[in-house]
Amino acid sequence: RGALCQFVKDRNHDSLSDLRHTRAAFVSPDCLVVSWGRGDGFVVIYRRVQQQGGVNNSGNKNERNLQVGWNAVAVIAPTDEVANEGLNSMTPSPYASVDNEQREVASLFESGPLRVTDLTPMIVKNNSTNDRDLSMSAILAISRLGGYIELVPIPNQIWSRYARPPTPPLNQLPNLTGMVKVTSISTGHHHVDIMALDAYRTSVGS
Repeated sequence: RGALCQFVKDRNHDSLSDLRHTRAAFVSPDCLVVSWGRGDGFVVIYRRVQQQGGVNNSGNKNERNLQVGWNAVAVIAPTDEVANEGLNSMTPSPYASVDNEQREVASLFESGPLRVTDLTPMIVKNNSTNDRDLSMSAILAISRLGGYIELVPIPNQIWSRYARPPTPPLNQLPNLTGMVKVTSISTGHHHVDIMALDAYRTSVGS
């Protein structure tokens, strides 16, 4: 009651964003992942925060709005395997020098193979523990336009409502790609230009 939702974007990662290619998904009610449609393929993880705001419209000084916002807590970059495969599949520019690595990277971002096309969170229940912080695991499936799928484990500290969210230093968001084991899958042998993902739960008999 009386809650005011304010979506707070991250200035470091939503610059040069393209809303046509922006993708977002909820990992949990307190965790949101967003790709702002940039060619570098970064995904930003946000954690919900609440704070008391100003007096609401009723004029009662003892009743204040509850402001809900989102703070960036981590990022996910494309893996080296995906980035290197994107570079190898590019058509070389006749105007670029061979040793101009910066120009190659810029061309990679502009051509779009790293662009995120879908984000699919998968939550798995772990029946082997009674610790509620460890009873659920989250994996984020990321599909990229160039024909790549990455499976990224999300630490419970980031997405679980029972865990205290991290408070990274300003302008130094941790990159989960270098902190967790990411599984990269290429679909280039079958098709490219992945446009969407879906996940199905199946039972595996012992």
